[in-house]
Amino acid sequence: MAQSTISPASPKKMPARLKPYLLGALALIIFWLMVYWGGMPPRRELPFFIVGVTVFMVAVAGFAYAYWYLLLKPLPAGHRVPQEDALPVTTRQLMAALVGLTGTILVVGAFWDEVWHRSYGIPFGEDLFWRPHLMMYLSFTLISLMAFGGLAYLLRRGQGTLQQRFRSSPVVGTMVVLSGFLLFSVPADPLWHTIYGEDITAWSLPHLVLVLSFVGLMVMAVAIQLSTMRQREWAPIWRGNGADFFITGVMTFALVVGLQVMTTEWDAPVAGNFSAAFLSRPIWIFPAMVAIIAVFLGILANQSTRRYGMATLTGLLAFGVRYGLIQLFNYNEMTARNWLLALPPLLAIDLWYAWRGTKVRQPANWIGAGLAAAVATIAISLPLMNRLFATPQVNAGNLLSFIFWITLLSLGSSWIATNVGEYLGTANKHLTETTATDRRLQLVPPVAFVVVLSFIILFVVTATPPA
Repeated sequence: MAQSTISPASPKKMPARLKPYLLGALALIIFWLMVYWGGMPPRRELPFFIVGVTVFMVAVAGFAYAYWYLLLKPLPAGHRVPQEDALPVTTRQLMAALVGLTGTILVVGAFWDEVWHRSYGIPFGEDLFWRPHLMMYLSFTLISLMAFGGLAYLLRRGQGTLQQRFRSSPVVGTMVVLSGFLLFSVPADPLWHTIYGEDITAWSLPHLVLVLSFVGLMVMAVAIQLSTMRQREWAPIWRGNGADFFITGVMTFALVVGLQVMTTEWDAPVAGNFSAAFLSRPIWIFPAMVAIIAVFLGILANQSTRRYGMATLTGLLAFGVRYGLIQLFNYNEMTARNWLLALPPLLAIDLWYAWRGTKVRQPANWIGAGLAAAVATIAISLPLMNRLFATPQVNAGNLLSFIFWITLLSLGSSWIATNVGEYLGTANKHLTETTATDRRLQLVPPVAFVVVLSFIILFVVTATPPA
């Protein structure tokens, strides 16, 4: 395909006054639905469950308010928005690479943790310091250290109020808030178990907090990397560069962890566990969840980099990573079928972007991309799901509910991803020249990659399974 010369279009935005309230209300509704679908306890345990949910909702609302206050709320009269003071280019590239590498640790640790829980059970408390958890804690710690470094930078270099200091580097400020959210998720899980008890399903609030904060930080790694790159014209993926493939890798980690946490019970249900809560979920929720995650990450990868083909490559790499982890741990009770279902909508997104870029000479809009993904999910993924999964099963009686919800939620996910991706691809372009000292940091990411892989291999092969 010939390279496109189309220019990016600015997505329509909602009025600034409405956006925080509407998004906050939508997030609250989604969280309560996830709590309900995650499973309600017996009546005698319901008060403890409500206390746990309340604690978590207050904490999540607190972080949301902190982000709005520090980075979105209009400044008081007389306070000007500061001129953005970006870190040197190579330093930002280093930060993005290190966040991506710590994502590697979490991907392996999360999979390993599920394998051991399925293999050995292990009640809450006894698993707190076993090796899979230690690996995940290390990932959280490394990400948080970088965030604290970013906070120190904002406080040391910035001027004015705390709001002005955070807005002097919005990408770093956002990363600080998200890292705090991730840090909260580490003690949140044992706090949840202390208040309430064992999880009813994988959709417990601590797990939701973990996956949201992890995906958010992977998106911030993309944002930091893109802040070092000039805004580009649309083109196919083979016109990409090393930075594009780094972004693909980061999106791959988000897709692997997102589908693992949100769809694992359909992939490999544990006999005798979760049955009532699991079966009470809407029949359409499984393929809709696959579509939501695939559409968001696929469109985000394309829209932010201006490279169509990124979505399909992300899906293929995620499928490969999942299959590779299954082989590494020799655990065939878990499969890569869920990631197979994500491939049709991801391919449809790329075909839509390619057609728009080469024929119409216009960037893909969120409606077309969302509809393309929904059609592919309905036409290909649903028949494939019928063949690969015992439940849910699509038939003439429930087909309309699948079509309606997959289409609606794909469009919603497409709208969010298009707006976020457009912002990442066009804003925060800080292209200052690097210094000689900065250039020496370029050796750190490849060295760190070798060190991380060596650590993972050593940590896994020397582990002793619990009794």
